[in-house]
Amino acid sequence: MRAAASRVDARDRGALIEQYRAVITHLRAAGLGDAIAPTTLVDWAARTLARVDVTPPAADGELRDRAAFAAERGREPSLSITECLLRISIAALPPRRVTAGEPAATGEAVREVVRGLDESIRARVVELDLRRARRVVHDLESWWRGLLGADDDRGLALLEQVVASGFLNVMRGDGEPLRVLHELTTLREVFPAGAAQAAELRERLAALDAASTKLLIARLEIRAERAWSDSLTPRARGD
Repeated sequence: MRAAASRVDARDRGALIEQYRAVITHLRAAGLGDAIAPTTLVDWAARTLARVDVTPPAADGELRDRAAFAAERGREPSLSITECLLRISIAALPPRRVTAGEPAATGEAVREVVRGLDESIRARVVELDLRRARRVVHDLESWWRGLLGADDDRGLALLEQVVASGFLNVMRGDGEPLRVLHELTTLREVFPAGAAQAAELRERLAALDAASTKLLIARLEIRAERAWSDSLTPRARGD
C-alpha cells in the first residue's frame, strides 16, 4: 500500500484525498480499520505531496487583469498541502474521535496527527505552502504596483483603471485574500514553526488592502466632489 500511495498523482490533491478515503473505507469494511495508523497514512500522503514540486512556471509578462490573475491561480492545486493532510487525517482517525459534539477536541486530534510527521517532512510541507501563499501575495502586490505605474496621482483615471482591471473584484468579491489568510492561519495552527513567516505574509496582505482602500476612497471623494460641483453649476447660471 505504501508503494501504491507513492504512485498517486500528487498534482490533483482532491483526487488524492478521495483515494485515501476509499482505502480507509475498504479497510474498515473488511474489519481492518486499525491495520494502518492514521499517522502512517498521513505520512505516506505527505511524502507524496512533498516529493512533487507543483510550482507553476513564471507568468509571461505582468498581470494586468482579473482573467490573467485567475489563470495564474488556476495553475496551482486547489488545496494547500496542509489542508490536504488535515482532510486525510479526519478520514483516517477512528470515527469515535471525530465528533461534532466536541469540535475543539476533534480539531486538536486531527492536527496532532499531522504534527506527527518527521521533522524533515514537516519542514518541507511548511516551505511549499509558504511558497504557495507568497506567490499569491507577490502577484497581488505586483498587479497593484502596475496599476499605479510610476505616479499614483492620476485622479479619476486611476479609479477607472482599477475598476476596469478587476482588481477590486479579486480583493473583495472573489475573496482571494481571505482564502490566503485562511491557509496561513491553518498553517500556523498546525505547524507553529511557520508562524513567523505566515504572519509576515498576513501583514503584507493587510498593508496592500489598506493602501488600495485608502487611495480608492480618496478617488471616490474626488468624483463625488466633482459631481456635486457640476450639479450646482447650472443652478448658479440660472440665478
